[in-house]
Amino acid sequence: MEKINIYRKKLCKTNEIELKQDLIVPDSKQDLFQIIDGNFYCYFSKIEIENGKITLSGNVDSYISYISSNEETLGLQASFNLNDVLENNNINDKMNVEYNIKVVKYDIKIINERKISLTINLKITYELYGSDTIEILNDFSEIEDVQLDSKTIKLNSLIGVNSNIASLKEELKVNGTDIISGILKVDTNILNKEVKISYNKVLSKADLMVKILYLTKDGRIEKAEESFPLMSFIDLENIKEENICSTCYQVRNILLKIDNDENLITIQMEYEIICKAFEVKEQEVVSDLYSLKYDTELDKKEFEIIDDISTKSDKSVDINEKIELESVRKVIDVFGKSKILKNNISKDISNLEGEVELKVYYESETKIGLNIKTVTIPFIAKIDSQEEVLSEFEDLEYDLNENVLIVKGKVVIYEDEVKKNKINVVQKVTKKELTNSDDYSMVVYSIKKNDTLWDISKKFRVKKENIITLNELEEPYNLKFGEKMYIIR
Repeated sequence: MEKINIYRKKLCKTNEIELKQDLIVPDSKQDLFQIIDGNFYCYFSKIEIENGKITLSGNVDSYISYISSNEETLGLQASFNLNDVLENNNINDKMNVEYNIKVVKYDIKIINERKISLTINLKITYELYGSDTIEILNDFSEIEDVQLDSKTIKLNSLIGVNSNIASLKEELKVNGTDIISGILKVDTNILNKEVKISYNKVLSKADLMVKILYLTKDGRIEKAEESFPLMSFIDLENIKEENICSTCYQVRNILLKIDNDENLITIQMEYEIICKAFEVKEQEVVSDLYSLKYDTELDKKEFEIIDDISTKSDKSVDINEKIELESVRKVIDVFGKSKILKNNISKDISNLEGEVELKVYYESETKIGLNIKTVTIPFIAKIDSQEEVLSEFEDLEYDLNENVLIVKGKVVIYEDEVKKNKINVVQKVTKKELTNSDDYSMVVYSIKKNDTLWDISKKFRVKKENIITLNELEEPYNLKFGEKMYIIR
């Protein structure tokens, strides 16, 4: 009996949350005239898992840009609480939770010249993972003349799951002698993830790309960006160099502090790094059997297994878009994101329809302050998958030619988390005396719809090899409906 630890998604749930908050313009800033843009950085700093319930608490950091009464671009910053609760009888404290927060839409209304009303709609997707131990029966020596329907497959058996908090405190230099009056947008991205395995430990390494748009005291909009190393050691007992690991990075906290004396922004961040380690095993799995001399009663069970830990596919869609900008003086930055709108699955193929949203931040010769232009680009694609399909917009580049901005990038399409498969496993066999032992020497059998060579062999209690030899069958043994087959016993 072989034991395999299967790590799989136990629960997936999506919650939609609407947050409402009033923001007051501080006395140090000018009156509101027109809202330009809103940007939001959302994360959970605390996650508590107990049987039947998960409680999450965190923050939404908001960055609002607006035109003041004297036509200057200004920014407002505020942070407010984000709380959610998941309740389900299948939740237990041994599970691991991963989440993704998306701002679906937001609405900013000016109440008066000193006050705005902010409504944010969030879509939070939770995935809960846990492990199951399955027993694979591989010894059938007690059953005489046993015939097995089996195959050898690769199984990723879970060694363990653990996490650690990686802390980062870095200084992001700004241009020249800029005096920062406010932050307009914060964007972070985890790149170049890798792991190195040593005795009972995993070193998880990645690059954290930080990009901040900020407003200067003299009314300019500028950008500061830099990549910082992010790493942590994670304890995992019994892990070896030949094992494979998968990591997930989740923001737990972020704090930005402006230092105009040193012309920099201090960044303090915390990431929880969840590491899952697997041992790859080649295992013979018996999905069915019968005996030539006995009746057998089988106890079978279906399991979902992980076939592949790698999530990215080589499927991508190139984006090359020309965007006309009115009297552009300077492009500050371009942000892009992709999403799947439709996924029609047919014959193991996902036929996808999606879109890329490009958001251009720029300054104009004719219009004071920050200008934003949003362009939506549709795309279609196909990928070999029956699973949920996700996308990311990567390798964004842009170049300004007079008033035409050329934006390039690619949409990378991949399956959600892991490739999965289902297998039937014989877990118990009870041997019984034959209740029906027909005596015959030869049978002429008409092949029925959906018949397989195994089904016919089991029905007549003969060896599959005998049927193949007698009927001169050749691989891949495609049986045709209505054809005659000779069976000798």
